Amino acid sequence: MCSRIARAAIKLLGKWSATSAGNDAGSANTSKYEIEAVHTNPAIAQVQQHYWAILSKETAAALQHRSNPYWSSGGHNIGDDELCAIEYARNISLTPDSIENGNPALYGIRLLRKLESTKESYIASQRDPEGFGIATLCTIAREMNMICRDMDLV
Repeated sequence: MCSRIARAAIKLLGKWSATSAGNDAGSANTSKYEIEAVHTNPAIAQVQQHYWAILSKETAAALQHRSNPYWSSGGHNIGDDELCAIEYARNISLTPDSIENGNPALYGIRLLRKLESTKESYIASQRDPEGFGIATLCTIAREMNMICRDMDLV
């Protein structure tokens, strides 16, 4: 799964940049976030926007690590582990079900639980010798937890 991470990361970063630039929802460059937000409770749309912003920030840091030999050891670069972890987080469905859409607190709880199970899946299936991949997932989970708390969703 993680062999195509760099291409996916660049694509994700490009989607976020297009969204940040203010494309309207009907344009050819509509991002996944915009599509979901159009049909979603405003509080959930805000959570989704924060989620994509966190993934974008983590992707940019991982790509910097990947391009800098300082972050390599014995042919292994921690940026690859970070990008792999981001791919795991990117695969979490942000689409609320009908009950969650009416109750954003349920959505926040599900998202935080899914992040926890994603961390467990990552640990069980990926080689992460320096721990930077799991640290990336922990950062995403911690930041989302703070956002959900600030919004009184948990």
